[in-house]
Amino acid sequence: MKSIPSTEHLKPETMLRVYKRGFGYAKIRLVDVHDLFLAAEAPGDLFAHVQEGDMLEAYLWKEDVASFEFPLQVKGKIQVRLPIVFFAHTAKVTATRERKCLSAKVAMAVKFYPISLNHEDKRFYSEKITMHDGTIVEISDRDAVLKCSLDLPAGRLLNGHMPIGPHANMEFTARVNARRDEGDERVYTIEYLGMHEKQRAEILDYVFTAYRE
Repeated sequence: MKSIPSTEHLKPETMLRVYKRGFGYAKIRLVDVHDLFLAAEAPGDLFAHVQEGDMLEAYLWKEDVASFEFPLQVKGKIQVRLPIVFFAHTAKVTATRERKCLSAKVAMAVKFYPISLNHEDKRFYSEKITMHDGTIVEISDRDAVLKCSLDLPAGRLLNGHMPIGPHANMEFTARVNARRDEGDERVYTIEYLGMHEKQRAEILDYVFTAYRE
C-alpha cells in the first residue's frame, strides 16, 4: 500500500473531503502547499463556519490505491478572490484500504422499475417496464434507503435513475436487502450492484454537498 509521510507531501489542486463537527462534510481544493502551511479553497458555508484553532477530519481517496485520513487544524482564513482557509501541517497520515462509508439524510425523488429474472437462463428481462415513483431518504456510495408504496420482496432487483452526476440522471441497479413498513409506505434498504467507481465518486460528491449537521 502506498503511503503519504505527512501533509507536506500533498500537491496543489488535490481535492480533500473534510468533516467539521457541528457542520458536516465539505470538499476543499488545495491551492498551495507551503513549507509552513496548507492553503485551500473552501465552499462559502464551510468558510463561514470555521475559526482559527478548529480541528477538521480530512480524507484523501485515491482510486485503486488507498484512503488516507488525517486531522487538520485551522490556522486562519482570508477572503480574496476566493475563500481561502489555512491549515497547519499534519505529521502523521494514516492509510487504510477501505474508504469510510459516508451517508446523508435526503429527500430525493427517483423513478425505478423492478427487474424480472428468467431463472432458466439466468438472464434479466422485463415483459413490460412500468416506472414507479419513490423517494431515497438516505444515501451512500454503497447503498440507499428507498421509500415507496410498492410491495417488493427481499432479493428483488431494481433499475432506476437518480438526480446525481453531470446530467442529473444516474442509472443504477440495486438489490432489495431489507424492508420495514411505515403506514401505507414501505421502506427498503437497497444495495447497488455493478456500480462503477466513477459513479460512486459522484454519489460521494453529492453526499458531501447534502450532509449538514
